Amino acid sequence: MSEQNAVTFRERRAHPRMPLSRSVLFSWQSPEGISWGTGNMVNLNEQTICFQTQSPLRCKGAIDFRVQWPNKLQGKHPVELFIRGVPMRVDSMYNVARILTFELQITGNGKADNFPSRGSFCNVIG
Repeated sequence: MSEQNAVTFRERRAHPRMPLSRSVLFSWQSPEGISWGTGNMVNLNEQTICFQTQSPLRCKGAIDFRVQWPNKLQGKHPVELFIRGVPMRVDSMYNVARILTFELQITGNGKADNFPSRGSFCNVIG
């Protein structure tokens, strides 16, 4: 691939994907009830999540994802990323879902230490 084509390829996406290798647990509504699966997240951006599964995903409707976030809030509180999405692409290697909603939640028994009500930012990326 020429340097010019590589640059064009990298700029093709309006929202660049962030590589993030994490285990993912997901569920969806099937005719038999709620079905569960596991896989590995490959990357995500503000609109999509890309993940791998052992077998092709057999889901047509909404999918709920749970991902352990790699960093802890305030260095001590585990955080999980919850995503609701819909499948965009399903093949034998990768699955891509469009993100409808997402939320970071503190997990476990701990509560975050008090933050000032204004003017503070929470960095969950690193």
